[in-house]
Amino acid sequence: MKGQYRVVSEVLLFAIGIGIASFVIVQFNIIQEGAEINSFRDQMTGVLNSVMNSVHKAYSVNDPVSGKGNANVDFEIPETLSGKPYLISLIKNDESKLIVVSELDNPDVNVHREIFNIEDVNNVEGSVTSSSRFIRINYESNTIEIQRR
Repeated sequence: MKGQYRVVSEVLLFAIGIGIASFVIVQFNIIQEGAEINSFRDQMTGVLNSVMNSVHKAYSVNDPVSGKGNANVDFEIPETLSGKPYLISLIKNDESKLIVVSELDNPDVNVHREIFNIEDVNNVEGSVTSSSRFIRINYESNTIEIQRR
């Protein structure tokens, strides 16, 4: 009987060790996925800020007296963020004008920001995928457009 207790206790100790190792691996994977999502969102925010700066740069050429002005701002964007392609869109809805950067395969993963200080712009439009690498922000006739270069 004494030998059986020893075998049973060794098996239980081994099972507890496997359980602890499995718990650590699962927790590490959960933390890693969260860090990847946060990193991806931070990188999307960086691209969004670059686009926002370019929109304001193109808009700043506008002549306040005549209300007219044309400008193109070209710049390079990363081909992927955290290994994932993405989409940049300029959207106008009823009350605001937005820049949206979203994952190409999963549009629910996105960051967006309202374009501010461009009240006299009537329209914002266009979408560009990250595969284009070089994009252009075009301001002409009170319209801001994003396009491939």
